[in-house]
Amino acid sequence: ARAARTWSASLDAHGVAEIAQLRSRVEKELSGEDEAHRNLKTGRGGLVDIEFLVQMLQLRHGSAVPAVRQRATDDALKALRDAGLLARAQADALLAHYRFLRRLEARLRLERDRPVEELGTDPAGLAPLAMRLGYQGEEPGRDLLRDYQRTTEDVRRLFRAFFPEP
Repeated sequence: ARAARTWSASLDAHGVAEIAQLRSRVEKELSGEDEAHRNLKTGRGGLVDIEFLVQMLQLRHGSAVPAVRQRATDDALKALRDAGLLARAQADALLAHYRFLRRLEARLRLERDRPVEELGTDPAGLAPLAMRLGYQGEEPGRDLLRDYQRTTEDVRRLFRAFFPEP
């Protein structure tokens, strides 16, 4: 019965705006981001941006296109791409970004033996983590931080393509 209600009608523009407002609130109230800390999950361009975007597109199109009703974010991204509801380049970028952020999150969890969403911004402090993630070279922490910043900037750009500023 709940599934029937979820997929019975598509999400309208008002619903999209409400999701954008909720996302903005989550970022402000839960991310705790500042110059020295980034939040992989709830921060700007983090995992929640991708998840909110995917879920909005599922709610918007799931009543007409049952194939997009996927639980896993990566499966949903592929289904949205395959259904032509998300441009291939957008879907592929979001998939790559989602996997990068999940891999980073998993490595942090493994190292700290607990769920971790916070990432420091000190390149020297990130060097050991970066090397365990496969970064090499003179400044692996700086390279990881650069990739993280590029990823989150692109995620936010893609998010804004679907959600106007609240």
